[in-house]
Amino acid sequence: MTDQVTDMETSPLAQVPLPDLLAFLDATAALLRPTASVPKWMKARVLNGGQAICWHCKEPATRVGYIIPPPLGGDTSAVNVIPVCAPCGVAMREVDPLAKPWETGAMLKVSKATQRREALAASLVHAVPRKHARSAATVRAHLADVMWDALPRVPVCVWERDGDVLVTPIQSTPGMPWAVMAMTLKRAGAVHVAGAPGVLQVPGRAWEGLAWELIARHALLRRVARSADGRLVPKGDDWATVGASRATWRALFDGVAACRRGSVTAVPASARDRFAPYV
Repeated sequence: MTDQVTDMETSPLAQVPLPDLLAFLDATAALLRPTASVPKWMKARVLNGGQAICWHCKEPATRVGYIIPPPLGGDTSAVNVIPVCAPCGVAMREVDPLAKPWETGAMLKVSKATQRREALAASLVHAVPRKHARSAATVRAHLADVMWDALPRVPVCVWERDGDVLVTPIQSTPGMPWAVMAMTLKRAGAVHVAGAPGVLQVPGRAWEGLAWELIARHALLRRVARSADGRLVPKGDDWATVGASRATWRALFDGVAACRRGSVTAVPASARDRFAPYV
């Protein structure tokens, strides 16, 4: 923490108009809130009449939670909803369960790692290199090898604004995984924003390559943009459109966004040989 403060004190700060900064922070906060609730029948099944134990700590469970929380792209499918106790429900509501073991060099138990992998498979995901997209099995193998089993997921809010890009973690208390990503951004010229130390401004010219580097580090990039009434709003499942600055990238991202769970053949031909969505 001392090093971070010192770094901010000795580095120039980006100046963002206060209304824009507040709008960005509000839009980021909106992404923390679940967009769907767990059905009552699923809660009853998961809690098993009060007999369930917490997925994280093995204490008696009192509520349901998520392996991959909604801010990280998790959904309310059966593979993602788990029993949790009240303390773990609060502590893990924005955190990948791999985050703490990763910080200490430990590993998840095999059973939990397997469940987490299935939960990630049902969550929001990014495009993958075409050479790894011959089938659903090869996509899963690639993602498990380079991201799922190796790195904790970090949700990042992105706003492409006036030629530059504002980024911030979608977490109330970011941990070491975000700190590592922030160092990557700062090496490419990103600077902290005055009045909001958790927000970085990235040069637009560097963003496209950085977006893919963050994705490779298991960031889930969530874009926000101006709505018709001028408000900053999340773009929903438009999760793969960050960094689309050239026609080829736009074609790719538009195709991926349109077929999040669909066939790779739905990706426009101009991009099909480079990237394909998770199937």
